[in-house]
Amino acid sequence: MSENGIVDDGFDLLEYPCAYTFKAMCRNKPSAILAVKTVFSARSGGASLDQIVFNITPSGKGTYVSVSALVTLQNRQELEGIYQRLHQHDQVLMTL
Repeated sequence: MSENGIVDDGFDLLEYPCAYTFKAMCRNKPSAILAVKTVFSARSGGASLDQIVFNITPSGKGTYVSVSALVTLQNRQELEGIYQRLHQHDQVLMTL
């Protein structure tokens, strides 16, 4: 933690607005992939889903998928809000 009480996690080094890639791991099911995409549709002040670049990569055995989303963030609060919603979703197993 810095002397001003802000957590030094590296995200304070980003200059907003900025392009940022989120990655969520989930089971390889259409409902899980849709659930991850839905998190991004709920973001405040953000782009519609058709303006977000999604990349879906299956695991070696196809059991899991990595859903990457490239978005333009306006501020740190938006970044934290998306991570919080991803972590709270029962379909998301892990985020990077």
